[in-house]
Amino acid sequence: MAPPERLAFGDFVLESSQQRVRHRDGTPLNLTPRLYSALDFFVHHAGELLDKETLLRELWPGLVVEENNLNQVVSALRRSLGDDAQGSRFIQTVPRRGFRFVASVTTVTDIAAPELQSVPALEAKPAAGQAGGTETPAGASHVSRRRLLRSGPAAAAVVSLGGAAWWAWLRRSGASRGAPPATLAVLPFKPLPTLTSRCRDHSRCISSRSRARGTAAASVAG
Repeated sequence: MAPPERLAFGDFVLESSQQRVRHRDGTPLNLTPRLYSALDFFVHHAGELLDKETLLRELWPGLVVEENNLNQVVSALRRSLGDDAQGSRFIQTVPRRGFRFVASVTTVTDIAAPELQSVPALEAKPAAGQAGGTETPAGASHVSRRRLLRSGPAAAAVVSLGGAAWWAWLRRSGASRGAPPATLAVLPFKPLPTLTSRCRDHSRCISSRSRARGTAAASVAG
């Protein structure tokens, strides 16, 4: 059976999976790797008498160290936890035997880390005209699909009209750029005869004709 991941004692929470210790308000407790290993071993064996040989093998596996090194580790761990040898709120010294972790240890199941707190989900508001309750996600997806199908032809028509207008504009702009520029021919000005001059010339023609006829008639009569 795997040991519990989070164990609470006093004002601290030990998280074995993360290899860290924090206060109950979430602030971390800074420990060296050696101090953390000693505390982890004490907490998982709370209430047991741990002799010095066992602690030396656990904290310095495969090494031969003096007992004074163990005493220094225990003293530093007490200072980090705010404990002392006289009060012994956490680590109790058993003369000529070893040490015992005397604080009450409980498994933590309802304390969430501050950075892991879940954000409450937003409640969906019922649509206008719905008869009580909120629409399920599946129903919402069906409604969205129907709206998309209804708006699809209209959107396609708008896109088609816009494309046709754009193509016509391109053709007009291309034709206007390719067509030769319009020119205007200016001819020399030539005055036209006025109505008075025409009438005057016509009267002369009539007078000459009349005189010619009179002369011809006189010759026949004579």
